[in-house]
Amino acid sequence: MVPGIMWGQNFNLVTIWGVLAGICLVSAAFIFSIIKKLNRVS
Repeated sequence: MVPGIMWGQNFNLVTIWGVLAGICLVSAAFIFSIIKKLNRVS
């Protein structure tokens, strides 16, 4: 969805991959923090 919007605005391929990588890192950190919380509880 997001890359499709960016293609319409003639973004660089590097910019698109950078944003996707950033989103992946943020979600990975979020999931990691949730797992740490679950481990602390159990």
